[in-house]
Amino acid sequence: MNGIESDLQGKANVVRFNSLAGLGRAVAKRFDVHSVPTTIVLDGAGNIVYRHAGLPDRGAIVGLVTADYR
Repeated sequence: MNGIESDLQGKANVVRFNSLAGLGRAVAKRFDVHSVPTTIVLDGAGNIVYRHAGLPDRGAIVGLVTADYR
């Protein structure tokens, strides 16, 4: 995620949650997260546009998010 955060700096917010405690548990329930790690990309309206369980695919995530900035 560190590489994704730097690639998307100024274009998108990257937020990490601990799905086992507090707010993270609520977020995991809201977005139906059952495995760790899970990467979810939301559009500006809060709709899920990408979901991936397992190690994140940096190219796919960066490409999806930056496509709107070209």
